[in-house]
Amino acid sequence: MPEPLRRIRRNMAIVNERPGIHKMTSEIYHSLFAINQATEQIIEQLERFATLRLIEPAIADIRAAHFQELRFCTNHEVCAALSMSARDDAFRFQELHVAREERLNPASFRSGPPAAPEPEQNPDPEPSTKP
Repeated sequence: MPEPLRRIRRNMAIVNERPGIHKMTSEIYHSLFAINQATEQIIEQLERFATLRLIEPAIADIRAAHFQELRFCTNHEVCAALSMSARDDAFRFQELHVAREERLNPASFRSGPPAAPEPEQNPDPEPSTKP
């Protein structure tokens, strides 16, 4: 295996071993789905109890609002954590991408912006055609 490819694989292994949540993202979203689904089921059962007059409808509404609050606070906190982790991962992989690209084509990464093309200069304009 060529040395650059070996280095790239070694760098990827280091990035992938980083402790964090990016490997568990789908499991986390599945957990959020389960929480949201369970909350809907709880609210449906509270409404059923209220309809059967096992609990007062006002109490059922208060408890339903409390469960909704818990659900949305949890969703917000988890999604914020995922967003920060995704931002960090995106930045890290962007740096890795740029470093690899620079190794492959160092001329395109020299310091400073590319020089603007020189405008064409015509020192001898065409003579006037007036008689």
